[in-house]
Amino acid sequence: MIYELRHYIPTEGMKDRMRERFARDSLPLFNKTGIKLINFWETPESGEIWYVVEWPDEKAASVGWQEFVQLRNGKRSRPARSKTVRSQQATGLC
Repeated sequence: MIYELRHYIPTEGMKDRMRERFARDSLPLFNKTGIKLINFWETPESGEIWYVVEWPDEKAASVGWQEFVQLRNGKRSRPARSKTVRSQQATGLC
């Protein structure tokens, strides 16, 4: 097993938007792509997001993140998803 720690720091004034985007977009894509979320926490003062995911091996991690990025960027997904990504890019969240 491989455990991967990820850490995101919001830019000034964007912590609420980052939290919303993570809950609305990233977590559902984790489920869709088989990314196994082990733990998640947020630093209240700064809005930093930390989480740990579990992979069976390095190849699964590489394939899983590639699929996640493709779906997040609107490839192989619904047109509505592409609209969401374009909106996020316009507001600096992507």
